[in-house]
Amino acid sequence: MNQSENLYDKLNNVHASLRKQKEDAFRTKQLAEQRLAIQKQDREGVEKKGADTRAKLRTLKERAVEMKNVNGVNEAENKQFEKEVRSIMLGFDC
Repeated sequence: MNQSENLYDKLNNVHASLRKQKEDAFRTKQLAEQRLAIQKQDREGVEKKGADTRAKLRTLKERAVEMKNVNGVNEAENKQFEKEVRSIMLGFDC
């Protein structure tokens, strides 16, 4: 092997090594982009779930307030009904 062939082999090896590094860097970049996309999807899913949960909580709070109001009205009506029943019952005792 002469000197030019030796130099050619070394350059070929360097070129192959650089090409492999470039391919590895490209694959690493692709994997990082995929991980980032997955993390973004996960975050968006969690954010949507959180928003849904907050909306459900608001609805439940509104329903609780409505039920409390209805219960208050029912209790007032029950007291009035009890008074009427008592007055009717007192009228029968005569």
